[in-house]
Amino acid sequence: MPAPSAAEQRDVFDMFDADHDGNVTKEEFGIIIRALGENPSLKDLDELWDSCGGGSSCSWDSFASTIGPKLSGGNFSQEQIVEMFKVFDKDGDGHVSANEIRSVMAGVYGEPLTEPEIEEVIKLADVDGDGQINYKE
Repeated sequence: MPAPSAAEQRDVFDMFDADHDGNVTKEEFGIIIRALGENPSLKDLDELWDSCGGGSSCSWDSFASTIGPKLSGGNFSQEQIVEMFKVFDKDGDGHVSANEIRSVMAGVYGEPLTEPEIEEVIKLADVDGDGQINYKE
């Protein structure tokens, strides 16, 4: 998915601005960020919210100037992908196991995954069928 244009960002912002006052709550903000193709951890979402002012609401103008330029639409450079992979590859062996996914999601991101969710992640990314994800996959 390409990075969302300013017009697309505005459309999504307006769609989730429940009372149509040009401001969104933190809950609406999280929905907007995810609807625009991002999948931040709760910590990252808090940091984004803080960069938008961190008060009780975030205005469109603040969103457009501080958050909009940061949105990737889920597109990442090769270097970014390698860095993300390294976060999960705790033992540095070039593979990410179910235990490493479980550990990182619970410890670093504070969002433990269920066993079916972990199995789904592995199933989606495990091209060679060895039960682990390696960098080349």
